[in-house]
Amino acid sequence: MGKFIKDMFDNNKILESIAKIIGVEVDSLVLLKRGFQSFVFRGHYENKETIIKVTHNSHRQRALIESEIDFIKYLAESGVSVADSLRFPNGNYTEIIDLDESYFTVSLFEFSNGLRAKIAEEKSEFYQCLGEIVGRVHTLSKKYKPIQIKRPEWNENNSLRQFKQFVPDSLHKVHERFDSIILSIEELRKSNDSYGLIHGDIYPGNYLNENGKVRLIDFDRCEYSWFVSDIAMPLFYETPIPWVVDGEKRKNIALRFFNNFMEGYHKTNSIDSNWLKSIPLFIDLRQVVVISTIYRSYDFCNYEDWKQWDKEALKFYINNLETNNDYINIKF
Repeated sequence: MGKFIKDMFDNNKILESIAKIIGVEVDSLVLLKRGFQSFVFRGHYENKETIIKVTHNSHRQRALIESEIDFIKYLAESGVSVADSLRFPNGNYTEIIDLDESYFTVSLFEFSNGLRAKIAEEKSEFYQCLGEIVGRVHTLSKKYKPIQIKRPEWNENNSLRQFKQFVPDSLHKVHERFDSIILSIEELRKSNDSYGLIHGDIYPGNYLNENGKVRLIDFDRCEYSWFVSDIAMPLFYETPIPWVVDGEKRKNIALRFFNNFMEGYHKTNSIDSNWLKSIPLFIDLRQVVVISTIYRSYDFCNYEDWKQWDKEALKFYINNLETNNDYINIKF
């Protein structure tokens, strides 16, 4: 998120506008997340806790947010455990805060008391439940008919489109690997059984533990891509970097997650086993996206102030791409 957008929120008038739209006091709004894409607040709406999401149009235009909500509503009405969208008093699912030359879109979602999943620490049954939900999303995606404005294709992600701009030229081997990854993915075949609208950002912050059950939240990144991408991404995040844990222990952590996830996934969706061989390719794509995002958003002038995990992770991802190393040594 650009500094100019964050600076806008220093203007209390925007918070006052949000409060007025949903009929609460400004002081009752609690900022939960100032993320890369949106501001997320907790507040009370119609006498219950609610998530209030505020997104600048430079990240997502209103029509794209409404297409995200349409997919969420479709999944919720089909029985998938997601954080459903809520209507404003006027019946709309989104409201606009107009600025001089731009705007914020405000949307409301169900609040969940679930906890962020703990990497590599959840029970096997939890990972099976996650796999079931993701498989169900993919099965329903095959039948989904989008509203007029479609969600983006996978290669419209800003971190990919502006990779060359964000990542320094000195990392020339990373740039070469980026080109190779994009080319390899573009050559993959598409069919209704392999490609469709996916969540696109399945990491532990977006699947919550509600007393051992999973609730999937935040479809801001939902995009058209291969279903296997939604399998590769949580595996990427559930496998600690070697700085945290290495060797056979790290491999066993990855296998426990993957095997349980796929046990659940196969209950709700069928996927050709050949697609699983593409998991390393989509993990490499995720490393590319993370590297691009870090170079876009982190303060390299104050590198010494970074958390050690961030430093080690960036080094690990760059080294993997430069040396063409697998993120995790598993045969799929």
